[in-house]
Amino acid sequence: MQTRVHKKRIQHIIFVLLATSLVSCAPNVTFRAYTNQVFSRTYAVDVYRTAQVPRAYLELGELCVDDRGIGNFQGSNSISLLLEKAGEVGAHAIILIGQQTTGAVGIPAGSNILVSPTTRTCAVAIRYR
Repeated sequence: MQTRVHKKRIQHIIFVLLATSLVSCAPNVTFRAYTNQVFSRTYAVDVYRTAQVPRAYLELGELCVDDRGIGNFQGSNSISLLLEKAGEVGAHAIILIGQQTTGAVGIPAGSNILVSPTTRTCAVAIRYR
């Protein structure tokens, strides 16, 4: 009987530790520069879903944000993170490249497993000429 209680307690502790570590993981936003030029920060960043931008532009680089699943952020929040980083590198706009599933995260929950997909959302940061 004590072994069963001990096993349940260990499962609960593992669940809490995994859930806490996944929720507390900060999203990873990366920038891979296409140019050596440095620009001042911008505060208003446009979003385009296609490369049909109505003005001439310079591609600054590729931005990507990784969603590690359960409890972090989803969809529109990843766009907000891309916009924030784009502003930091001096972009006037981003062109969304797309989102792909990169895997999944599973957390044991009693006799079940809670599974959430991990995704990567990318965009190209651009600066108007």
